[in-house]
Amino acid sequence: MYVIGVDGGGTKTAAILGNEKGNILGKKEAGPSNYQVIGRENLKKLIISLINNLTKDSHIKESEISKISLGLAGAGRENEKREVQTILKNAGFDSIVENDAVIALIGALGGKPGVVVIAGTGSIALGKNENNEIVRAGGWGYILGDEGSGFYIGKNALIYALKEYDGRGEKTILTEMIKQNLKISDTEEVVPMVYSGKLTRAGIADLAKLVFKAAKKGDKIASVILNKAGQELGLLAYAVIKRLKFETKDIDIALIGGIFKQKEFLLEPIKSVIPYNINFKEPRFPPVVGAFLMGLEKIDEDILGRLDSEVVKYKLWV
Repeated sequence: MYVIGVDGGGTKTAAILGNEKGNILGKKEAGPSNYQVIGRENLKKLIISLINNLTKDSHIKESEISKISLGLAGAGRENEKREVQTILKNAGFDSIVENDAVIALIGALGGKPGVVVIAGTGSIALGKNENNEIVRAGGWGYILGDEGSGFYIGKNALIYALKEYDGRGEKTILTEMIKQNLKISDTEEVVPMVYSGKLTRAGIADLAKLVFKAAKKGDKIASVILNKAGQELGLLAYAVIKRLKFETKDIDIALIGGIFKQKEFLLEPIKSVIPYNINFKEPRFPPVVGAFLMGLEKIDEDILGRLDSEVVKYKLWV
């Protein structure tokens, strides 16, 4: 029997078809599949099209598909998951539906217990324990949460630049870096840019790269911002660890997202707030493989070892 794994995001959707031994027979990509954005009918068309193309190209009958396993952006609530399952049930397919962060967790750790911290523009942590219980912390958006994220780091860079401008903060090279980056001559010009929306949420998050550059040059304020960001990300992970009541004091944590491209500034602050032995792991598989693993009845090292090779063969990290 065969399983189709689907990673559905806000910009693109990736899908793979494989068997219970971990052999991948095909992959396909399509457009965005965020449930909240494209709606029920468009999501149905997209998924059915992916199934048809995968089975056709792999010379597999649709009746041989035992499970469609999906991780979808915008489908985090139980009623949303049930609605997607109903769509597929009406099309003749049994399915598992989870939020896209869950398949990132399963893929990163190969289905094993542990925690994943995801930090890009936003931030969230998820974990799975020995009893296959999954919990999350964070992910509440840039107004109510996203601590430690790119937005959080960029916003704090602007705050400290304005504090220096006021004379109530220390000098920082971030001020000049921000002015050059935004092509402004006066620090206070950032204020109307932010409140008018000209400097978007993504634009603010992009300023995080300046903070990492400033920290490399020894800027104290940049180091303060990154230290606090790392602690906030660590607290997300620790909240998950406490709720899952792991049977061991050795916890695997995988780090995913653009913020961790320069993780050397964040690892120690993350560890500093977690009273466990932390083993930082590189993500083993991409989220689409996490979706595939979620649909399997069992996972063992033979399957994971085979998938290690298949990921390279099919260039699934690209």
